[in-house]
Amino acid sequence: MYQLTAKTVETAGDFYRMQGLSEEQISLLVSLGEQNLDSELEKLDGLLKQSELQREEIDTILHALKGLLTNMGNVQAVAYITEIRHRLFRRDEHRALLRMLNYLCQ
Repeated sequence: MYQLTAKTVETAGDFYRMQGLSEEQISLLVSLGEQNLDSELEKLDGLLKQSELQREEIDTILHALKGLLTNMGNVQAVAYITEIRHRLFRRDEHRALLRMLNYLCQ
């Protein structure tokens, strides 16, 4: 499990409780969210290991992550991903971008 997934799962239950969901619904949503987050992060991790940065594919994954994280209540991670997406197509920020992306895949 990635750190981002673990942190999100840790707080998602409380987020869903505030939405008035039952424990059964919460359990299902957290489990599915955990699987989806890990799947997207695994794809991102694979792309980061390639010799050339695949910006379009990375953007698609970041978009999916942003949606998952929003739905699970992790607003801090959403803000971080929004910042990464803002920098993604700026060539002058290549190193900073790689650091930020690799941080997500820890």
